[in-house]
Amino acid sequence: MSNVREIVTKAIVAKGKKSVNMSHTIETSIHPYSILGCWIINHNYQAYKEQDVVFITGSFDINIWYSLDNNTKTDVLRETVNYKKDIKTKQIVEDYLEHSDDVLIKVLKSPTATNAKIYDGKIDIDLSFEILAEVLGETKMQVSIFKSDEEKDDDEFDDLDIEVNEDFLNTSKPN
Repeated sequence: MSNVREIVTKAIVAKGKKSVNMSHTIETSIHPYSILGCWIINHNYQAYKEQDVVFITGSFDINIWYSLDNNTKTDVLRETVNYKKDIKTKQIVEDYLEHSDDVLIKVLKSPTATNAKIYDGKIDIDLSFEILAEVLGETKMQVSIFKSDEEKDDDEFDDLDIEVNEDFLNTSKPN
């Protein structure tokens, strides 16, 4: 005999993924001769949901190692970049409570510089990263409840007549 119960739980009710490709230009009074390296660090972000779109606001620091004075000196240029992106989500659970939407963000690919070039005293950087957004909501699920084997066995033992020696521990051992 089985019974069906409903459990209310939080579950992923919608998902969306976005690959972001963007460019950023840094204007500088220092005229770099060549770019030796470019790193993206300190990626911070927050997300919120409106209807079926997740909005992500974030920032990261760009560090550019460059040479100047005809490759005789090096220095690092730092700049913080702010961004706002939207991710359209697809609903994967039909029935859920709308009032409890939380958003989970996973960075699938961290921001990286894919290209950096110098032109007219400016540095142009191409960046890419990938983000997955998952929307949590309260939903119901149905589970079947079955009577356990222990409960069945207890009924079977009620009919047995067993004699128990209650003085078993109190009897002395033979020498």
